[in-house]
Amino acid sequence: MKKKAKLVSKATGLGLLCIMFFSCKEKTSNQIQNEIQNQTSISSPQKGMQEHIPNYADGNGTILSSFSKDGVSTIIRKCEMNVTIGQMLSEDGHTMYKDHNRDEALAIITDGDTAQILQTCAIRRFNEPKSEWGSVSGEHWYKIKYEGQEGWICSSDTFLGGMNDPYENNRFEILETISCGEKSWTVRKMEQMLSVWENLNIREKPGLNDNVVVYTIRPGDSDPTQTNVQTLAITEESDTIDGITDRWVKISYKEHEGWIFGGYTSAERGGPRYYIPENWIAFDLGDLP
Repeated sequence: MKKKAKLVSKATGLGLLCIMFFSCKEKTSNQIQNEIQNQTSISSPQKGMQEHIPNYADGNGTILSSFSKDGVSTIIRKCEMNVTIGQMLSEDGHTMYKDHNRDEALAIITDGDTAQILQTCAIRRFNEPKSEWGSVSGEHWYKIKYEGQEGWICSSDTFLGGMNDPYENNRFEILETISCGEKSWTVRKMEQMLSVWENLNIREKPGLNDNVVVYTIRPGDSDPTQTNVQTLAITEESDTIDGITDRWVKISYKEHEGWIFGGYTSAERGGPRYYIPENWIAFDLGDLP
């Protein structure tokens, strides 16, 4: 991919918003949580609605700060991982800036280089028209450490939807812990579609031991040859069945709700099979598999 020869400098309305945001006095964790509780809804900013505080156990996805004003919402989350930069990141996205705006460019990142991600920043403009697919206008940024410098790169600069923000709708937050037999499963939120092509049991809980089968999907018999199911959650832990190591996935199908072994599912699209944030970040900033 041909890179720009010169660094660019471009001031925008977003830059002014970000300057306002970072000029605010630093808040404590308790102040931030109180602010999140009192702010308007991220997904639909209507007055009087209490914001849900997602549980990420202080790991990746944890909200570090949140700012909402005049229909524009800015949310910064913890996200620590290493990525190899590739051609899925746009040419403009290869430019690293001092802040999550375009006021001061610091470096141009080369494909194949490794960068350390530190944070994510999702900016949504609810006061602007949505895309034809219903995505909210906005931008998504990553704070990274690259060649000894810390700065921000933009991965999406038009609209934010399910594939532009890895933590859209608080994806992968911890919902509950389930004990089944001698094993404990950490359940995380994951909403998407998966396809089933062979007979597969839907179970009351994740795992095989001491577990009730609530329904058996039979593609080509009682169900379509390609049976599509809506997922609700996924286990953080993996299991190994018939030599296949994968996670358990909670689904909703027909009138049934329960767990299937993910090793026997597929996603009829490109990209990672599961909408797990770390998987999508590596894909979004890297190369096609």
